Amino acid sequence: MATPQKCIATYKKYPDKAYLLQNLADFYRRRLQYQKALRAYLAYVEKHPQNYQNAIRSVLSFQLEKAQVDSLGNILENARKGSPGSLETQILAAKFYQKHQRYDQAFVIIEKLENSKTHGQYLAEFARAVQADSLYEMALQAYQHIIDQFPGSNYTLSAYLGAATCNLEIAKQGNDQKFARQAIEMIEKVQKKYPAHPQLANLSLLEGDIYRQFFFDIDRAIQIYLQVGEKYRNKTTIHETALLNAGTSYIIRGDLAEAKAVLEKISDKQKPDALFYLAKIAFYQADYAKSLAFIDEILQLQGYAGRTTNDALELQALLNNESLAPKALKKYAAADWLLFQQKKSEAINKLQSALEDGPPPYFRIKILFKAANLAAEIGKFPEALDFCNQVIQDPSLQLYADEALFIMAGIVDHKLKDIAKAYDLYDQILANFPDSQFTNVARQRLKELRHDYPELIP
Repeated sequence: MATPQKCIATYKKYPDKAYLLQNLADFYRRRLQYQKALRAYLAYVEKHPQNYQNAIRSVLSFQLEKAQVDSLGNILENARKGSPGSLETQILAAKFYQKHQRYDQAFVIIEKLENSKTHGQYLAEFARAVQADSLYEMALQAYQHIIDQFPGSNYTLSAYLGAATCNLEIAKQGNDQKFARQAIEMIEKVQKKYPAHPQLANLSLLEGDIYRQFFFDIDRAIQIYLQVGEKYRNKTTIHETALLNAGTSYIIRGDLAEAKAVLEKISDKQKPDALFYLAKIAFYQADYAKSLAFIDEILQLQGYAGRTTNDALELQALLNNESLAPKALKKYAAADWLLFQQKKSEAINKLQSALEDGPPPYFRIKILFKAANLAAEIGKFPEALDFCNQVIQDPSLQLYADEALFIMAGIVDHKLKDIAKAYDLYDQILANFPDSQFTNVARQRLKELRHDYPELIP
């Protein structure tokens, strides 16, 4: 049986065999002796730097508690100081800090790694990773460093795109138009500086997204999308994405005829998405037969496993209400269109009107939950609770009462901060619906409330 002593003795006998030192490190790792494993991996990297990526993968596989992260971080800091010229050790440390969300420490190391040969490579990798973790300000800082320090790099255009995207996300988080404007200014700068660069198309699409999503300037967004679609007619993916965005923007603007004309031009990879929006348009126009025909075409193209299939099948199920609840279906379609236009309050009113037409239970529950979630989304909490309470009070909807209680509990708990009432609602789920899919979550939340509010909870 292998032991650390045997591994060490064998390595000393054959020091040119890299795998023996790695075996020792792996031995410690499998036994969860992470400090010894890390030291062995660092020794392995020092002697065999060409294989450093294997060591990094192994170190990043450690399952660590916070205290262990701290202690291993100290080992890495000593290793970095002892081998300041070892690129591989520096990278290992940076990756370790990044994995364990010590982003500030990782960023400091990565900044120092960059030089005229790397051209922003490490910063680009770091920026993409922290952007994926929604740390947009740090990602923006890294992207900006690439733009400022490596203007001729192969990573510069992707840095502009990343920076513009991060500016938009920061703008959304704080509802701050300043960052959205910065994103547009950045894009316009790139358009002038690199007019023929292949990545310019993605930046232009992002510019359209900013005008549409943040400023709700639909006319300007449509103009940009159509320009991109025309300019990149020979690049199918860009061309069709631009047309799809233009088509959906026309739906938002309320111009269904223009939307239909644009969407019908899409014939390649984006065709299932275009067909779905054409089905939606027919739905909004109460042309249900045509809507179903578009859905059939989607299913013929994609089968039952395509990316658009679930949405298409959901719309198909809605259309089954045509014979039993035609008035409610028409109002639901109007509400769906209003929601597409981000007119959420008006959509709720239209859904309320649909309920008054007495739709059957399987349609009524869909309307009630959609109205409840929309009302909660825009801060109309009493209305949201009322829609849920209608579910609970309706004998024909008792199959959904547990879900209604769970939605109510979430609103009362997280939005209204009425802890005692939230506790009561979660408790009702456990008492009345012990087999509910929401039972485990409710039980866990009750446990947390008892711990956090002992003075309020019996």
